Amino acid sequence: MTYQQHSGYEDGPVTVLVEFSLSEPDRAASLARAVADGIAESFSGRPGFLSASLLVSTDGRRMVNVARWASEQAWRAATASPNGSTAPARIGEDPQWLHSRTADEPVARILADGGATLERVAAFHEVQSVAALT
Repeated sequence: MTYQQHSGYEDGPVTVLVEFSLSEPDRAASLARAVADGIAESFSGRPGFLSASLLVSTDGRRMVNVARWASEQAWRAATASPNGSTAPARIGEDPQWLHSRTADEPVARILADGGATLERVAAFHEVQSVAALT
């Protein structure tokens, strides 16, 4: 194994985990494909976007978008609503946030139409990484 410690991580890339519960587990894979297409069209050209991976739980009831951004500021700017508000950290803060974004954000519309409910949003700075020896 090789280890890498990251200094000055506060100004570096962030990984954003956005978790959704899904109302139709049998449609989870097709929803993930539609969301991936939406991300490719809507976010891939935005400044600071690095990548996104969509994970679906083994029971099909949850989906997590693992998005990498060049900085927290880039993520917040790219995902802010037209009025400047950003996603809540927990669904209890704004249970209608996802549905309120369907008019201006294509990915939010895909998720809402697919029966997804926003559960949580959390941003993480990479502090330490471990890689397999090659």
